[in-house]
Amino acid sequence: MFDFEKIKRIRQNVKRVFQPKTNFASQNRNAYKQRKSESSKGASGIDFGQFDALSTKECRLGLSNLRKGLSPRPHGNDCTNPLNIIDAQSDKVMASFLLESELGGSALLVRSSYGGGKTSCLDAVYRKALARKFAVSKIVINGEDVNLAKPQCIWEQIVKNITIPAQQFESVHSSERIGARAVIQLCVRFLANNNIDVPDDSPFLRAQKREEKLLELTGCPPLSWLLSDPQILEKDELIDLFSGMAHVDSASARLNHILAYKKAEIWPAFKFATQGDRASFLLSGLGRLFQAVGLKGLILLFDEAERWKNLNLAQQTRAGNLLGGLIWGATAPEGQRTRKHEPRSLIFRSRFCGGSDFTTKERNYVGLVIAMTPRPEDPPEEQWRQYGHLNEYDLPDWTKKTFGTFMAKLIPYYCKALEIEIDKSIDLEELIRTATVKWSKTGNWSPRSAITEAALAVLDEEFLKKKIK
Repeated sequence: MFDFEKIKRIRQNVKRVFQPKTNFASQNRNAYKQRKSESSKGASGIDFGQFDALSTKECRLGLSNLRKGLSPRPHGNDCTNPLNIIDAQSDKVMASFLLESELGGSALLVRSSYGGGKTSCLDAVYRKALARKFAVSKIVINGEDVNLAKPQCIWEQIVKNITIPAQQFESVHSSERIGARAVIQLCVRFLANNNIDVPDDSPFLRAQKREEKLLELTGCPPLSWLLSDPQILEKDELIDLFSGMAHVDSASARLNHILAYKKAEIWPAFKFATQGDRASFLLSGLGRLFQAVGLKGLILLFDEAERWKNLNLAQQTRAGNLLGGLIWGATAPEGQRTRKHEPRSLIFRSRFCGGSDFTTKERNYVGLVIAMTPRPEDPPEEQWRQYGHLNEYDLPDWTKKTFGTFMAKLIPYYCKALEIEIDKSIDLEELIRTATVKWSKTGNWSPRSAITEAALAVLDEEFLKKKIK
């Protein structure tokens, strides 16, 4: 007869022997982290410590912008919107775009209704690109000085706003990682670290060797020539020439270069609306330069591109050569990037000093994002698709879940701005329901205006009146 009780006891003992030992130290650490997290989160699950790095003044300014229907930090070079909400699908689109850009280049068109999150999307790409070691530049098309039909102005704005990742300049202030001087300094440092210069060489010979090396890396003669001067950081006229400053006399600046023997074609006057080919070529060269010095490439962000509709036919032709050159240059495969492969829509080449190629003969590592509000009548993207493979993405409408995530960020931001003592037992669901009702009554589904207005109205009712009492 079997002693079933004894067998049961043996099985239990064996089971205990083979069970993994409990890691009490790990349990204690996890319990501590959970308690710490819960101390900064209320019963609602809101993280009340997420804006500790921001000052009350910054939050107050951001709240004021929100009440005006603006981003908390509109058009800042750092593009850090503390209340930015990006859904999972948009996040995947951004990751795919950055990967394609890293592999050679990509172009993406982002559409949404007015206030539907285009700028927030661009800001998210900006941050992600910097984190992945891309140089990034964001411009906002305004139809005046930042006009797609004025390629020299677009170049000037792009160079002015170029931001170099912090990993490349860890010891300097963030403001010194932006603009022409930062780009030139990055190039100079690369040349110095790669033993291009020989100590006994004359400055003239050193410049020639630098030019040869840069031309090999970028395939862009104008950039290779300009950046080859060993004293370029000490020559403001050359830095302004690179920056596209309108006041610079290109002939005088060329004479200031150590390789002044070069003909005018190497860097002609950059002031004509027909020079979209030149701007596109220089940006292709910059993309390859950044990739050569250890970055992943160059990301260009164009916001408010619907301003295209304000251009007349002649202006659209000129703007199309700039935008078209960028799209084609970012997407054309190896072996199909010479003049004979140019899309037929790129018909307007500048005649000044012989014009220019639209892109480098090798992949340029430029990623282009164009954000616009769709126009049902005569949509410009029909023309833009002719330039090259243009990925297109329509931002999704906000859902209750998105709204809840936004409220969970807005509440601590709002309380910090107004120095209100935070009640950690806030009923978030009730606030969301109340704000949703207010939102739905407006008939306006724009996150920038209607959603923010409804959310702030509910918070004013919940907190501000209580504070006054």
